[in-house]
Amino acid sequence: MSIVNPYSKIEQHESPEGTYVELEDENGDVKKHFLDEIIAKTFIPQPPSDVELKVLHLNGDIKDNSLRNLAWCRPDDPRYIEMMSKIEDDSI
Repeated sequence: MSIVNPYSKIEQHESPEGTYVELEDENGDVKKHFLDEIIAKTFIPQPPSDVELKVLHLNGDIKDNSLRNLAWCRPDDPRYIEMMSKIEDDSI
């Protein structure tokens, strides 16, 4: 049995919002996936929630994607709001 990688191209990028990878499939469709979300979805169980949870960087450093720095939170969590406002300020 052979394993087929459906992506013809994978590129890593940095942005004010964090590190992300762009995956291009054989049809040329490109999908953007943030590294913190990939790590959190893979290794941190998501608690039940009535809203879509977001990934919080506990130390406020969005480039620190270590497991000990990531947690799930609600979008109205004050720590998440503060982190996102810093990102917006840095990108101006």
